[in-house]
Amino acid sequence: MLKRLEAKMEALHLNAEQIFSHVLQSFEQPYTENHHLIDQEHYLPREITISKLDDNACLKDAVEQLKLSISEPIAVYLFGHRARSFFIEGINERETIGICDYYFDLLIVSETDIREQLSSLQPLINERIGISLFLLSFTKVQIQKELDKNSPFFHRVLCENEALLHAGLEVSDWHFHESKGMRTKQEVETARTKWYQRKDNANGFLHGGNAIDNSEEVVIKVLLYNQAMEQACLGLLEFFYGYTPYQHNLHHLYNLCCSFWYFPNDIFPRATKEDKRLFKEFVHVVKECSL
Repeated sequence: MLKRLEAKMEALHLNAEQIFSHVLQSFEQPYTENHHLIDQEHYLPREITISKLDDNACLKDAVEQLKLSISEPIAVYLFGHRARSFFIEGINERETIGICDYYFDLLIVSETDIREQLSSLQPLINERIGISLFLLSFTKVQIQKELDKNSPFFHRVLCENEALLHAGLEVSDWHFHESKGMRTKQEVETARTKWYQRKDNANGFLHGGNAIDNSEEVVIKVLLYNQAMEQACLGLLEFFYGYTPYQHNLHHLYNLCCSFWYFPNDIFPRATKEDKRLFKEFVHVVKECSL
């Protein structure tokens, strides 16, 4: 298990560094020197191709479950959608089967704080429908404050034409920042400095874990890897989207990264029971150490 985990950790940090290096190249192109604003296309990952609500029965069912389970009016935005499939088709007709796992990432907007309720509701809906639903919860006031601060993440989600799946409350009155989520060069440099800090923290935890012999404190070794991945995830989310998650547990952070980039899904695919077991043990090591 430790050998597999070490390989995954090295892959995560390598991919994160490659993505960041690629982004810096676009920042440092000569023509950006003459622009006060930097086009967000140069530093935000490409938009995820999303499906309309009527095109996916699982997604439609999930939205209906949310509407029925939450007592107050909500708005639902889709900011991520992915699927993993495995099919067998051959001369053995009895083995012509297929498996497809759906993942939907939703932003839930409400008038009051319903994060605790959604935290309990998310696993119930996942089990009931057989999908993987990831929910972010913000009040209208909280989102408007982020828009006022020119948040790239919220501008990207709320400005996407096909992202709104349900409008149970008024969402046509957002006041967008005049820069529409595009950051100035100085803001990018500030974000770069913060990324370097996260990177140094992640490398420190990673090297600390590597220095512990497998026969020694195994739990401490895994805990350091956990903290290294947490710092890498925070750095990516803060730099690319200007977004600081309200939960810092690794399960939440990693699921959020899986919404935006392919490589986290590839490192921890969670396509089999063994994959899911390994990931669950890894992300919950902090909780186990505190007990």
